[in-house]
Amino acid sequence: MKHTISHIKVLKRLVAVSFPVLLMLLFTACELQKSYEYEYCKPSPKLNMTAWEFISSHDSLDLLEQCIFLTGLENYYQEDVVRTFIAPTNEGIQQYLSEHDYASIEDVPLPILRNVLKYHMVNARVTFTDPELSASNQPIAYPCENGQIMYLSHNTGYQGLVNQGTKSRWTIATSNLEPTNGIIHVIASVVYFAAEGGDTSHDIAFETDTIYPLHDAFVNAGSLADENYGSDSILKVQHVSGHSDSDQKAYLMFNLGEFEKEADVIGMELEMAVNLTGGAGAGLKLYAVQDQSWDESGLTWNNAPAADPDPLAGIATTAVSAFSFDLGDYYKGLTGNETLSLMLDGEAGSGEANEFASKEHEELPAPMMIATYSGGAGDLKLTNNTGLSLESGGAFVLSSEVLEVTGTAPENIIYVLEEAPLNGWLFIGASVLEQGDRFTQMDVNLMNVLYVHDGLTTADHVVLSVMDKSDAYLDDFNVEIAIQ
Repeated sequence: MKHTISHIKVLKRLVAVSFPVLLMLLFTACELQKSYEYEYCKPSPKLNMTAWEFISSHDSLDLLEQCIFLTGLENYYQEDVVRTFIAPTNEGIQQYLSEHDYASIEDVPLPILRNVLKYHMVNARVTFTDPELSASNQPIAYPCENGQIMYLSHNTGYQGLVNQGTKSRWTIATSNLEPTNGIIHVIASVVYFAAEGGDTSHDIAFETDTIYPLHDAFVNAGSLADENYGSDSILKVQHVSGHSDSDQKAYLMFNLGEFEKEADVIGMELEMAVNLTGGAGAGLKLYAVQDQSWDESGLTWNNAPAADPDPLAGIATTAVSAFSFDLGDYYKGLTGNETLSLMLDGEAGSGEANEFASKEHEELPAPMMIATYSGGAGDLKLTNNTGLSLESGGAFVLSSEVLEVTGTAPENIIYVLEEAPLNGWLFIGASVLEQGDRFTQMDVNLMNVLYVHDGLTTADHVVLSVMDKSDAYLDDFNVEIAIQ
């Protein structure tokens, strides 16, 4: 590639030697400054060459020329379609590479580089002498080739400005150069769009409610199979052979109707205080029991109801003060405020002894069923989720037409990226979003959020969750990405 560009430059410089008078006339009125201190250049006389010819004839724009050549976008700079080209200097491109840890232009993924260049193409003819830009410091939004917008304006000294009024703005170095296919403004930076989308620093503080067992007891196998331990302060769990004197299981029963809150439940867990554990990583499994006719005063090994064959939840023992079993998914399948009966058993053959506080324990907390609620003050609703559709290697700017959650002000609706795209990149400004990063509905509305496909695969998706400032919450959902 460098060899090809080098030959192009040699040919063009030979032409330049053949036409010195033409070049002298060409740049007498509008010369590109080596120092790139601002020069206001009136749009007359014309350059009498295309934007591509201008860029490829200036050493100070060598890296921009390489970017254009690598991405195959030469036609945009030489076709007879009027655009305004924002042309970053070598200095600006080197700074971009350094800030994003790229050793060279070749290290930038081509779809990302192509999107960067297309943002620097404004689909309009814009000079800073245009009547609509006559007022100072009054940015006007113009559409860019990548689907986002760029704000252009000037200060009181008529220095051109890019994206004034957003999170980042830049000053034009040389303005109003007029090739045959539009306008060129030279700038010492790679620019991007990042409007103010709202504060995403809010950490959600969920509310909880707790209930305690109606009944809890352990049962013992072997010669103790007819003994009742309903008044014992300890719940013992151990699996040796399944029928020896050392085999024990714990039973618990909860009335879910005792939960007092009426907000949406987004989590449910059983927490049991540990009195004794080997903590060696042996498994403990929690099962549902459909027969709820038992009570702690009469329960024995021989009359204990059978549990369902598949566990609801499980953990590996560790040296901690309490074990928690996640019952969120199971709870979502229940029909109402019903009675929940459970059995806790050890891993088959592990022989590890575990003891938990029962509701009769005088020092340790009783078993607890803990419900977690969304804040409930908001009423979040996923209004639009159409998915994205774009060409392979292309870019797609998100908007409220494809992704919208309603229920409160858009700047207070916070998306959390639970799963980043596998076959592309999600951007805000020049930053790639990673798992755990956040953006707001206002970012989406302002077209701050951009997906770029890697050009190698046929489909992609991201997983998002949503919260707001009042702690309302939406569970994870997929945004599908179709590649044409």
